[in-house]
Amino acid sequence: MTRPPRFLLYASALLLIALQPVAAQIDNSAIAVGYIVNGGETKIALKETNVLPKAKGEAKVDAKSDVTRIEAKVENLAQPGRISTEFLTYVLWAVTPDGRTNNLGEILIDEDGNGKLKVTTHL
Repeated sequence: MTRPPRFLLYASALLLIALQPVAAQIDNSAIAVGYIVNGGETKIALKETNVLPKAKGEAKVDAKSDVTRIEAKVENLAQPGRISTEFLTYVLWAVTPDGRTNNLGEILIDEDGNGKLKVTTHL
């Protein structure tokens, strides 16, 4: 049985840009994904934007009855300050169907623009 989405992943600066001048260049639509509890891992593609045309990534979500495990990997991201001086980092967000947001953590980017984050949440 497919259950309604418990949350949707949103990666800032890859999919979510907070500042108006850069945000105007971004299509910030997102797709909600439902996860089957104890149904195994679900893979989600993280796609490029106009601001980061070479960026790509993947998130793996494994929803259990008591906890959800998320592993996100990104490639070819610019250092945040190169996009705009106001950007300091990349953050992975979860958004519940009722609109609540949860900061899952910072994705640290190496000199080649690659990063990863493994987290758990009770969402």
